[in-house]
Amino acid sequence: MVTMTTVGYGDVVPRKWFGRLIALFIMLIGIGFFGWAIAQFSSAITVRKLHADIVRPADLRNRVVATVEFTPGVPTLNDLGAIVLPVAKIDDAYELLLNEKVDAVVFDSPSILYYERHKGAGKVKTVGPLFDIQYYGFMFPAGSELREAVNRTLLELKENGTYELIYDKWFEKMGR
Repeated sequence: MVTMTTVGYGDVVPRKWFGRLIALFIMLIGIGFFGWAIAQFSSAITVRKLHADIVRPADLRNRVVATVEFTPGVPTLNDLGAIVLPVAKIDDAYELLLNEKVDAVVFDSPSILYYERHKGAGKVKTVGPLFDIQYYGFMFPAGSELREAVNRTLLELKENGTYELIYDKWFEKMGR
């Protein structure tokens, strides 16, 4: 411990036990303080890395952004001035982001939020508000008996609060 905390190899040491005890105390405090300082510095670097400078849609201008080809996100990103990198599957976009080949991924919010919570947990972060909002729907053939049953079930789920519980569980970050 003396070697680690002093310049020499213990060449200069206190001669009395009280002095040695004080020296030991100072060494332990010094090691603890040095460890704390390094931890603070490392965490500041990590936080800076995690806080990307993309926080809103306008920040995508001149950035390489992956999205699934032939989806509504492509023209929206073009309008924002992003450099669009179309991919065949959303998983390809996530892989590009993890490998730092793109600056961001834009796609359907349920997919992105699910990825952030599961496979991307601790590796990616969703930022900014929703933009170019697209709604999902169910389509049935004309005259289908399922249409009425699904409509009634959805209405029941909304009325009894189940829909809201499911929505909050999976999409809480999206807001309403």
